[in-house]
Amino acid sequence: MVKFDNLLSFDQTLRNLHEDRNWYENLPIYIDFLLNIEQNINNIVRDHYISDNVIIESCTTIIPPVIILDNSRILSGVYIEGPSIIGTNCRVGPNCHIRKNNIILNNSIIGQGAEIKESIILDNCTISHFSYIGNSLIGKNVNIAAGVITAVRRFDNKDIQIKLGNNYNTKQKKFGAIIGDNVQLGIGVLIYPGRIIKPDSKVDPGTKIIKNII
Repeated sequence: MVKFDNLLSFDQTLRNLHEDRNWYENLPIYIDFLLNIEQNINNIVRDHYISDNVIIESCTTIIPPVIILDNSRILSGVYIEGPSIIGTNCRVGPNCHIRKNNIILNNSIIGQGAEIKESIILDNCTISHFSYIGNSLIGKNVNIAAGVITAVRRFDNKDIQIKLGNNYNTKQKKFGAIIGDNVQLGIGVLIYPGRIIKPDSKVDPGTKIIKNII
């Protein structure tokens, strides 16, 4: 078995994403990484590995391959599908669904009943109970309150366009949100597909994010 001592050494692109202080200004690079997350994560997660000091409570399901690093805690009722990565000092659950192709980095909390799908969540994030994060990129130090939803599909089923200078056509039917560092989202925020929220934003409870916050 391969021992994974340093998650960020696995892949240069992922390391750049994590260390790039201006990642939000280089969004096309990271949007492309997210659009190809299945291929990218399969290049990273080649073995099933759970650190010896991870705590896994009863009534959990983990479908390999999954990487869970030191001092993380997986609470009762959690369902994790591989390939996925959970970094160090994370807490997941209870009763969460971590669907395949997720990267959840260090010191992050995924609360009761939350669902995460094909997303990248950087360090020190909290995603509170009964929230849904899909096909999204979440920056560092983001606090997402209860019941926040990232919509991932247009009602008319057209390809998702991201207004980034000229429109950026993802050529995908599903794409969630790009949320910058240090963002705070109040309870019940609804984010329309392909929206961008700039770093350090505070969004009032119950807001519908129809246009980018930039």
